[in-house]
Amino acid sequence: MVANKIAILSPGDMGHAVGRVLSEHGFDILTHLEGRSERTRALAQDAGFRISTSLNELIIEADLVLSILQTVMLFHLCARNISVELSNQQVVGTSMPR
Repeated sequence: MVANKIAILSPGDMGHAVGRVLSEHGFDILTHLEGRSERTRALAQDAGFRISTSLNELIIEADLVLSILQTVMLFHLCARNISVELSNQQVVGTSMPR
């Protein structure tokens, strides 16, 4: 499977930098910004992210989903109701202890 569309769930301090590098290498980088700060929104836009209108849309459209976030944010993300079929997606997670 070739991953051309890569979703990054948290385009903040680390995520936007990873997205920028991937974008510079020709990947289509996506994210969803609901509930994110103006700073994170600016970082994502400056890094060349394409913004999805919903979390479900983001996950369905992506070939690969990267979760680059602090452990505390992981619990917040998991608490959200995501009702999508993930049979064709790869989900890669990293977490940074705080």
